[in-house]
Amino acid sequence: MDFKIDFEKVLKDMAESAIPKLISGGTAAAKIAQTEFQKYLLSVKNVNELLSEHEIDKEDADFLMGVNRSALQVALLTASGINRLAVESAINAALNVLNSALEAALGTAAKSIVL
Repeated sequence: MDFKIDFEKVLKDMAESAIPKLISGGTAAAKIAQTEFQKYLLSVKNVNELLSEHEIDKEDADFLMGVNRSALQVALLTASGINRLAVESAINAALNVLNSALEAALGTAAKSIVL
């Protein structure tokens, strides 16, 4: 049975299919993180203004900052999830390329078998 695969081409094709998925996932996660940091900083500013104007006390300020910190954590975990999804998508894309190459090679090899 003649089983031939151009491994260099398969590797190149796998990388070409996976890399864009990793880049897009990272870009989306970075945008989410940047937006959430901006929101958090605005919250810090607002809480400090309320505290300095005596509209809230330190206990209220601590509570509000805890809530904002939790919201930031959830948002960053979401961004992390996007990265994980991008990695899974990239792996799947690369494996699909490999699977196609193997099917093509096996199909060619199977055709050379005489029964």
